[in-house]
Amino acid sequence: MRNLNLSNLVQCGNNQQLCAMIAGLEQLQILDLSNSKMQVDQVLYHIPQLTSLTSLNLRQDTTNPLWNVNDEGLLRILEIKTLRSLFLSGSELSATSIYRLVELPHLSELGFVNLIGLGKQSPLATLTQLRSLSIESSEMFDNSIEGVVAGLTCLTRLVVTNNELTGEAISALGSMKDLRTLW
Repeated sequence: MRNLNLSNLVQCGNNQQLCAMIAGLEQLQILDLSNSKMQVDQVLYHIPQLTSLTSLNLRQDTTNPLWNVNDEGLLRILEIKTLRSLFLSGSELSATSIYRLVELPHLSELGFVNLIGLGKQSPLATLTQLRSLSIESSEMFDNSIEGVVAGLTCLTRLVVTNNELTGEAISALGSMKDLRTLW
């Protein structure tokens, strides 16, 4: 199996058993657990075993810490050097952890929801290989957009919906010659 989508899974009898089963899928490339009510630490315990994984979606539309990746969990994700796409909730992540995403050499698509505390010195600006970046519902203001996209010259897609941006933020994007999609 190469693709497993368990998004919006509300009830699972035995999370540990399901996570162990997922870990046995050695050829798995795409894993979507977005908005699943699974304890993320149980999932992340097995994540490094998925050595073929290229896309991981753990995004949650809630700030419940049981279902969101924290700094310790991100360290486990960083063990998967094959990741190209990663989607997370940012409510439990520190700037220090986000800086460490540069350790994923093939990461070209990154998405966050509820990533709080973005400013002019954003750790996201160090991820120069990104082609697609999504920062939704993250209390991002006009004065922080420049810090986020500075250095991201390869971006072709940027999603910044449900933030506190006005027309002033658009001027910061003017130098991005490869940007094709802005939401």
